[in-house]
Amino acid sequence: EKAFSHNSNLISHLRIHTGENPFQCTKCDKSFSQNISHNRDKLYQCSQCEKAFSHNSNLISHLRIHTGENPFQCTQCDKSFSQNMYITGINYINAANVRRLSHIIIILYAI
Repeated sequence: EKAFSHNSNLISHLRIHTGENPFQCTKCDKSFSQNISHNRDKLYQCSQCEKAFSHNSNLISHLRIHTGENPFQCTQCDKSFSQNMYITGINYINAANVRRLSHIIIILYAI
């Protein structure tokens, strides 16, 4: 059960269920349920492909797709990632594996 602090948020949420897309892009034929950043000026153009971004930080992250750069290294394994947010996920996986391995060792020790 969902609750919303503003009626406009409820209306926006209901569009998920109705499929209503009242916001039409002025540059393409797409329409959206919310007036999102799709209509913002995208000043940061990728030099490698046709993608453009409204924020420079998004362009920097995107460029790593082309360069293969993975500057964010996990401290628990040898994996590295293009974005820092992926470290949280791999840390969760590594912690779960450590717990699972510890449980297996305890079981084997008990045998």
